[in-house]
Amino acid sequence: MNKFVYNPSEYSEKNFTPIAEGDHRVRISGVSYQIFSNGKPGYEITLDVSGYNNKLWHYITIDHQDTKKTNQRLGSFFNSFGFTDYNLDNYSHWTGNYGAVRVRHDIYQGRTIARVAFCLSRDQQNRLPEWQDKQSEYQTSNNVFTGHSKSTAPAPSHRPFNGFMEF
Repeated sequence: MNKFVYNPSEYSEKNFTPIAEGDHRVRISGVSYQIFSNGKPGYEITLDVSGYNNKLWHYITIDHQDTKKTNQRLGSFFNSFGFTDYNLDNYSHWTGNYGAVRVRHDIYQGRTIARVAFCLSRDQQNRLPEWQDKQSEYQTSNNVFTGHSKSTAPAPSHRPFNGFMEF
């Protein structure tokens, strides 16, 4: 039995603001290889966002039936993060690398969420501000479920929405 005792006096309601739409510098904070619910393999990439405590998730699905589309997705990702090692087995080395993404908003269960629309090229990143450390946890909040772009997404049931959390 769990011996933790909840103390309601330590709870405070937070306003959860998603990451603003637009272009953002990001850093890879985690990568996992998965078989998505659509049966296709791919990578779930967790991203820290410049100036935010929020995280984003980017999904790259490997579609053996459409190699051109898969190579375009991978090429965009590799270019954005400056990778020259294209061996997908080395994905554990992707963590800590910087790139940039375009963020778009969607509505999920009545709430606005941020999602990665696509990766920005190295040239497109030149106009973005330099990397900024995270804001105070009281200035912004985490939008844990961020969705994914339709072109690279696993089926929606891949990442169940468990509410918004703060890191």
